[in-house]
Amino acid sequence: MSPVAERRRTALDADVLAAVYQHRIITAEQLTTLVHPQATRTDYVRRRLRALREDGLIAARAWGRGSSYQNLWYLTENGASQVEAAGELPVREWRLDPAAAGEYDPRHTLATVDVACTFVTWARRLRHECTPWDVVHEVAHRIGAGSAARAPGDHLIADALLHYVAVLPGEQRVAVRALVEVDRSTMSAARLAAKLAQYARYYDYSSTGGSLRDWQNRYPHFPAVLVVLTGASPAALERRAMDLRALALADRRVRRLAGVIDAGVTTAERLAALGPFGPAFLPLLGEQETTTDISFGRLRPPTQPGAEHDRGRP
Repeated sequence: MSPVAERRRTALDADVLAAVYQHRIITAEQLTTLVHPQATRTDYVRRRLRALREDGLIAARAWGRGSSYQNLWYLTENGASQVEAAGELPVREWRLDPAAAGEYDPRHTLATVDVACTFVTWARRLRHECTPWDVVHEVAHRIGAGSAARAPGDHLIADALLHYVAVLPGEQRVAVRALVEVDRSTMSAARLAAKLAQYARYYDYSSTGGSLRDWQNRYPHFPAVLVVLTGASPAALERRAMDLRALALADRRVRRLAGVIDAGVTTAERLAALGPFGPAFLPLLGEQETTTDISFGRLRPPTQPGAEHDRGRP
């Protein structure tokens, strides 16, 4: 790298590179939300992206038409290697191949990044903790005995794993983990419900055949399963949420886990408006039909921006 490139580096550049590495392909607006939230415009982040592109660390592809036309940003091999060498983030098992970026359909990834932006934004408002690095895309879980990596039918691949720390009155900190499915209304409700059956299968699966299930070696508690709907009108998404609940309750493999695991469905719009600790989630299991928060009523942190508790008081 040239001395000129080194001189024009800013403190934000490392965060930009790490966020692009973490989320694979991303817009300037999403990046601004994640790593430069104090900005009211995307201009500064765009300038840093252009500088990093000149340094050969980031590349862009055009996306959209008309007023929705924009650049999508992803790392080059050099950029990814630099992030991995820094050692701040776990090395990704799979990352976007720059040579194939032009053929990659980014819509599902971008929708998942939008959900990540919602969680990060609300955590800041509530003085909880959820950083841009706390949403991990495409997390694989073995649910069968196949030997091939990610063999079809032998792995459950969650769209994202969410790590979120709620800060309660008295500075009590409670970790909330969730496996997130982002549904863009591109498949039938029945196919979406089949994914819930995979989670039921993962709950039971033991690769050793013993009483210890695989998830117990990975998580202290089975993560909540959260389905976030988007890609259709609000009315259509509400119907889809009700259909998904009905299908979950009709599936014996899934409904038997009522009271054992938490599972809920919301829309991206509702989640953005109410936040994870608002009544955003319709439970998919059990008798409760009223909406609840990400903790399914177990935690009671402040839920409105500006309503944070008085630090240090019980």
